[in-house]
Parts: sequence; C-alpha cells; structure tokens
Amino acid sequence: SPGDVLTAADLNAIGTWSDFTPTWNGSSAAPSIGNGTLTGRYTQIGNVVIYVVRMTAGSTTTFGSGRYDFSLPVAPTNATAFITTFGSAMLADASTANAESATVVAMSGSYATFRRTGGGFGDVTSSLPWTWASGDSISFVATYEVA
Repeated sequence: SPGDVLTAADLNAIGTWSDFTPTWNGSSAAPSIGNGTLTGRYTQIGNVVIYVVRMTAGSTTTFGSGRYDFSLPVAPTNATAFITTFGSAMLADASTANAESATVVAMSGSYATFRRTGGGFGDVTSSLPWTWASGDSISFVATYEVA
C-alpha cells in the first residue's frame, strides 16, 4: 500500500514460486498423463500471475481427443468467451525431432488452450500438429492479470 515501508522479508517474498499440478483436458475426451510428467509452477506479483507448465508424454500416456487445454492456477480477471492471447508454447515431437510454436490463449476463466503459429493456424489437438506419442511434449509460459 502507498506509504508502507517494505522489509527485507517483504521484498524476498515477491515472486515466490509455488508448484501447481494443472488438469490436462481434451474437448471431446480427457487425456491421461499415465507415466508421463505434468508439472506447473506459478508466481503472483501483485495482480500479475506468471505460469509455467511442461507436459512430457510417457509410454502409458493416453491422448484423449479434441482441443487440448490446461487449468490455470488462479482465474484471470479479464477472461471471457473471446480469445485473449497471453503466452507462448513450444510443442515437441520426439520421434522426428520437430518442434512447433503456439500461442497460449484463454478460452474461459479457468483454462488455457493453444493456437498453432507454425505449420498452420488452428487448435492444438490430440491429432494436430501430429499424432502425439511417448516423449512428445508441450511447454508453455503465460502471464495474465488477476483481481
């Protein structure tokens, strides 16, 4: 607040990261991480959240169907049914050593989804930009406003 004197402890607490396990969804059928990894971390500095996620598929991961999205750790202030760009993602195909970029967008007040920016514009789905398999990954960072 204006006029407050910040202590060293206050300053050290700014940007403290917290672990968060996001929910991974498919718009038609839910995927399951199986023996893959799905990790998230976030920090909130004032009204800004910075959110990082990495999903790496394992040999028992199932990929569901439809558009992929991941839950957010804190609901954004300005989320509406309209697409709001707020981050970037890297999609990696381990079997071909291909990578593709995507834009992270908010589709609702609690989920982030992706629009492909390389190799064709459109949703990242269970079959696009490729058929997902063990070792493939999605990594993203998003920054957004909260109340």
